[in-house]
Amino acid sequence: MKSHSPPLSVFVLTGNEELNIARCLESVAVWCDDIFVVDSDSTDRTLEIAGQFTENVVNHRYIDHASQLKWAFENLPFKHEWVLFLDADNRVSPKLKSLIDEVLAKDDGKTNGYYCLHEEFFRDKPVRGMKKWWARLVRRTHAAIDNSELVDYGIKIDGNIGYLYGAIVEDNLKENDIDFWIDKHQRFAQRLAAEEILRSYGYLKWSVKPRFFGNSDQRRVWLKNFWGYLPLFVRPFLYWLWRYIPTGAILQGRHGLTFTVLQALWYRLICDLKIQEFRWKIQKGELTPEMLWEEFGSKSQSGEIVSSRDASAGKF
Repeated sequence: MKSHSPPLSVFVLTGNEELNIARCLESVAVWCDDIFVVDSDSTDRTLEIAGQFTENVVNHRYIDHASQLKWAFENLPFKHEWVLFLDADNRVSPKLKSLIDEVLAKDDGKTNGYYCLHEEFFRDKPVRGMKKWWARLVRRTHAAIDNSELVDYGIKIDGNIGYLYGAIVEDNLKENDIDFWIDKHQRFAQRLAAEEILRSYGYLKWSVKPRFFGNSDQRRVWLKNFWGYLPLFVRPFLYWLWRYIPTGAILQGRHGLTFTVLQALWYRLICDLKIQEFRWKIQKGELTPEMLWEEFGSKSQSGEIVSSRDASAGKF
């Protein structure tokens, strides 16, 4: 441990993450003196590996990502006011650690959270066009988990928010197995389709005000609202064109083409097919918005189990 750690607590969410967890914890272990791992019934070597880096390993049964984060925020005995939260497939870059050291050393109480750069990898290579910023460093007394979405999640921060030009790297080694990636995104597609239906019936409402020229989360919500007005089955192709050409993925050759076709086109087409399927069932009387809410929404937000969790799948 270095002689002067920043006044910072870190927690990491895990679920069968033996391929990822060591790299994640190695990126913060020598730097931070208060690290928690929140596991969800891992059956592999995750707990054994995590125990090599910290004694603070707890288990909490997985519901969904937002609920898991909410539980950690509200129940872990953090030593410090500032909290950095990570997934097991994340790594904190040396530049970001240096920037966090600087801002926390000069903390004047006026800023309650920071957006960090987001760098994503797919099958060991960087990808372009994903979200640039995510809020991961917060003053926990002025932050709360936003559970108004069923797949993505955000952080509600009370007060001023800053930006740190250092990255948290997202690189899931389990996704080198393309079957894992496909299975995970099929689950995402079903939940995202349910979210769009539930939002159209008023069961879900944004907790962040949509603003194109607002902060990163406000802009993201504005774009999601705009997406909802675009016609099904057309919008995935429009999105793919934007992700492939203007963002520069076209310059990445086969890698850029493969990832954008899978993530921007195929995945979004599956979402639209599921939306169409849900709408057909509602029209036929085989499904109601209340039934969708019971399966995907209310249980998640009330802390009940949404579905049985496949232990081999890791986090959703």
